[in-house]
Amino acid sequence: MITKRRLVLASIAGTALIAAAPQALTQQKDLKKQIVGDWTLVSAYNEREGNKREPFGPKPSGYMHLGADGRFAYLIFAKDAPAFAAKDRTKATPEEAAAVIHNSIAYYGTYKVNDKDGTVDLTIEKSTFPNNIGTGKRSVKFSGDQMTMTNPGATAGGVNVFTWKRAK
Repeated sequence: MITKRRLVLASIAGTALIAAAPQALTQQKDLKKQIVGDWTLVSAYNEREGNKREPFGPKPSGYMHLGADGRFAYLIFAKDAPAFAAKDRTKATPEEAAAVIHNSIAYYGTYKVNDKDGTVDLTIEKSTFPNNIGTGKRSVKFSGDQMTMTNPGATAGGVNVFTWKRAK
């Protein structure tokens, strides 16, 4: 037999669930609103077989733009890339050119948000690493004004984790 107290508690719990549902749906469906804008890089690392490495060094710099129109641009650089001796990029030595490739990545294209699973599908149109051209999925999580994008299919193996802060 259901007591009056249990009925009241069940009613309160049901009301709380109904009240919370729209808020949860709004948070879930606001992923595109949350990611649109300009972002600066906080940290970047790759984790593979329990080892964590920073492919762009301990203090990389980077910028990412995610437009409301579904287009994006992504640029990451090691903090202190060496300057070219010739002061002309077309006259870089093989070592200088290799340093640029090892210390930076840039690409652009289009993106689509998947609110259901909290991911972003990228279609990379051009990249400084041509093997990146195509599609890729990134999971996205937010904490305050920071966004963490995780790439479980990193080209170097393992998982890439990039934390971004909303640009001001």
